[in-house]
Amino acid sequence: MTFWSRSIVASVLAALVSLSFTATVNSQDRSISQLLKSGSFQAVDHSKQSERGKPILSFPCDPLMSVEQERQLLETLSKPSPLKANAITTLNSLAQALSEHCPVVIDRRSLDEYGMRIDMDLSKNLLLDNTSKEPVSNEQSVDQPASNQWWAAASEPTSNDHGLSLLGDLVQRLDGSDLEIVLYHSRVVITTIEAAEELNIVRMYEISPLKGLDSLVDTITQTFDPDRWEILGGQAMMRRISTDQNDWLIVSAPTMTQLKVQAFLNRINQ
Repeated sequence: MTFWSRSIVASVLAALVSLSFTATVNSQDRSISQLLKSGSFQAVDHSKQSERGKPILSFPCDPLMSVEQERQLLETLSKPSPLKANAITTLNSLAQALSEHCPVVIDRRSLDEYGMRIDMDLSKNLLLDNTSKEPVSNEQSVDQPASNQWWAAASEPTSNDHGLSLLGDLVQRLDGSDLEIVLYHSRVVITTIEAAEELNIVRMYEISPLKGLDSLVDTITQTFDPDRWEILGGQAMMRRISTDQNDWLIVSAPTMTQLKVQAFLNRINQ
């Protein structure tokens, strides 16, 4: 086993750490929706290999988020957005509305470091619609309030004014605000772009069908969010390792970058 192989195995096993907006909102939303419905993020037998023509198997390396917990979050985020187009105009009101569907945390510390407020205005990214504003509260965390049983909610959203998935809607609302969505410790965390890159969110991809692609790592780092990878001074990392039965791609990067990597791997494995 090479130095890099030993290094990344030790990092994954010891740490088990906690997974660009495209030209138009619709194209971003379509790619995310297709990805989340592809089955890539289902519970997997870690000894199994990905199969040619099927989505690449992958799972999170987060000690506080199981594969099933992640699957539930992604399933919720892939559904049509229930958020009213113009009813939510601040970060805190967005988190409050989102908490009706999944556990949410606003990373107040990272916001404070960059002079951001939870009542910051997000209305510049809203689609046109005539609805009223929601009240703003001062809660830091809106994670699972007692009267807000998101896990017991109806499977179908009650409204969808703009045709986006919930994740696509969130990406649109936060675009240009220096904020980002990550899945971390079984919650949706709203944090700064810089903090998202520091969370060291690790994912393992079983890439046995792609083991002949020597340029795989270079292609990904040069194509998807290139300024995030360590080769250009960023903090995201990627390593390939092999065991007796499996070939793995280990990726440490924020959730949105991980989704792009998964979509790319799924496509080239067709």
